Amino acid sequence: MKEKTRQKFTGNVKLKSISIKAGPGDNCPSKLKVYINRDDVDFDAVETYEPTQEWELVQTSEIIEISKMSNVRNLNLYFSDNFGGEITRIYYIGLKGEWTEIKKDPIITLYEAAANPADHKIHGEERLHHDID
Repeated sequence: MKEKTRQKFTGNVKLKSISIKAGPGDNCPSKLKVYINRDDVDFDAVETYEPTQEWELVQTSEIIEISKMSNVRNLNLYFSDNFGGEITRIYYIGLKGEWTEIKKDPIITLYEAAANPADHKIHGEERLHHDID
């Protein structure tokens, strides 16, 4: 039995581990494919898209250490198979990582190739120049 879950984050996440509690026995998932930052992953697309990472799972609760997943905004977990059970049972999926805020405000700046003195008046400049007769 195939299972898929999608998690959207409100910031960028550097994912460090995924914890899975499943079971019992043959109802545990045996394969996990992870797709990051894709909004278009559905049951048909998982067969054609290359996963970011995939694992063969064991029949117990498992903690998966992750190395390739930083700047995650959208996480898709696809459990493609189990150990022969009629259904796949997943009781808990835990994610551990670091969240950082996405900066949405544009940076306002002005670049000048050559400064135009007329644009940069110095206040009090008129008092600097006096003619002596």
